[in-house]
Amino acid sequence: MSMTSEVEALTVATGSASPEVPWAAHLRLAEAALAERNLRAAVRAWDAAHLAAVGSLSWEGLIEVGDAYLRIGEVSGLRDTTLATARRAYFAGLFRACQKDSLEGVLRTAEAFTRLGDTQVVDECVGLANLLASNDPSARARVTAFARERRLGPLSPPATQGPPDGAASASPP
Repeated sequence: MSMTSEVEALTVATGSASPEVPWAAHLRLAEAALAERNLRAAVRAWDAAHLAAVGSLSWEGLIEVGDAYLRIGEVSGLRDTTLATARRAYFAGLFRACQKDSLEGVLRTAEAFTRLGDTQVVDECVGLANLLASNDPSARARVTAFARERRLGPLSPPATQGPPDGAASASPP
């Protein structure tokens, strides 16, 4: 059975009439294959999910396929060898999130890098999130809360932030 046929069969079997993200059915196949410890089928389904996520032009799918590849690594006992591929997917997701000015995407990517233990990239993501949130107090509060949850310490305001609302900007003499 071809991968397309497998996805169509899965869609019919689940009774899903609503459209879903293009990578979701492939990831379900990968998870099912992992449950059966069929690594070859899991990687094949992951490849299809990755292609669908790249083709979708969204950040969400790239984060999800990165997570899925880490699960393949854990089941196979080769987590260290899957880290580089997952990292590439996460970086691609971060790039897409930045293209779309998506605070949610940048923070989800930071969470992914937190799971990898990559504090340097998490710090960079928090810096990007601060830039995206600079004009929105509730978004700034969300970034601050995210950073505190991950024990990144106090955040300094972004360098490009203007004077507080209502304050007159002082011009240099």
